[in-house]
Amino acid sequence: MSKEGLRSLLAGLAASAAFLILFLGLSWNFLISLLLAALLFAALWFLTKPERKGKKAGWEPGDQERELLRSMREAKRDFESIRRSMGRIRDRQLKHQTEEMCRAAGNILIYLEKHPEKIPAARRFIDYYQDTASTLLARYVELESAGLTESQTQALCAGVNRAAAALTDAFQKQLGKMVENEVTDMEADMAVLEQMMRMEGLK
Repeated sequence: MSKEGLRSLLAGLAASAAFLILFLGLSWNFLISLLLAALLFAALWFLTKPERKGKKAGWEPGDQERELLRSMREAKRDFESIRRSMGRIRDRQLKHQTEEMCRAAGNILIYLEKHPEKIPAARRFIDYYQDTASTLLARYVELESAGLTESQTQALCAGVNRAAAALTDAFQKQLGKMVENEVTDMEADMAVLEQMMRMEGLK
């Protein structure tokens, strides 16, 4: 039976019981008893109606929630920009380093999607490091396509490669900091489990 059907059944039973009590038990007037039972049915129907959530119920995110959503939108835009630039890089070594950086950034975004409460701790990653990576790679791709000399291209590529390696390391450390508490909690849980097993002679 659906939730709507169950609501109707319960409200109907309550209204019927009220009618029988008023009309038969208390000898009230038939029409008055019927009217009161109908009013009880309507009241129970509306009181037990599930409250709708989300935009249809007029829900509006608070300032903090809006800020978190804005940060995630910006992070996703920067990530997609990095991916687009990565696809246009010609140098194989830089392309490989950029792929590692993109993978590290992607892991952070996946984690933040599952744990939005961690977004404030990743603000520097979102507002500076990833934004800088996006801008840097976009400018490199633009200059690479502008017809630089071979020496200029090599020098620029080497500099961007170093920056990409540093950013990859920064992204990995950022993720490590965010999951540090969870790792500690898991280690504590495993230690307790092993202690319990030893006490019960299971290990």
